[in-house]
Amino acid sequence: MVKMIEEILTDPQEHDPENFAYIVHGFLNGVKDPDHFTGKHVCASLIGKVPDKYVNCLEQYGMYGEWGIILDANDKDLLVAWPSDIGSKPEDEKWKGRIRKKAYFNRIRHYRELLQSPARYNELVLTPAGVIGVVYNTDDIPSEASDYAKRHSLPLVKIPPAEYNEFQSMAAQCLSSEFMLNDKFFH
Repeated sequence: MVKMIEEILTDPQEHDPENFAYIVHGFLNGVKDPDHFTGKHVCASLIGKVPDKYVNCLEQYGMYGEWGIILDANDKDLLVAWPSDIGSKPEDEKWKGRIRKKAYFNRIRHYRELLQSPARYNELVLTPAGVIGVVYNTDDIPSEASDYAKRHSLPLVKIPPAEYNEFQSMAAQCLSSEFMLNDKFFH
């Protein structure tokens, strides 16, 4: 088993803005209770600011939307990791077929490849153990995020907004063939 995320994930109860990593499922609409995410295939992103011995610091703050939930997961829960948006439909067999074909050639081997991605956000498919926090990336706390955190007694964490430019958009298109895949996803 490739060690992909376990070694860097941090506890949102002890958020350190200079050293954190979370698996986040963002909301644009259609907020769901934490029970909805436990044990099901969920699309998410790896975000964080992680000190790194090679490049000083890895930073990736992009997620789908302005707020979301922090998922509890480890390497065995990770099914697919991709450095850009792949339009995940984890229950769709056609989507799985397309991913399976590409899986033969290229695989992500380290979290560094996700956190250094020039794409707006990376995409993971996983089966989380639960929800452990709420995250937002705006100056003001979105009322939905605050309400969700209070309703479910979860910590509320602010992260920096993602910065993104056209060069990153072009570079992200080149990443469409590199990803990590756990073969149990297809069985």
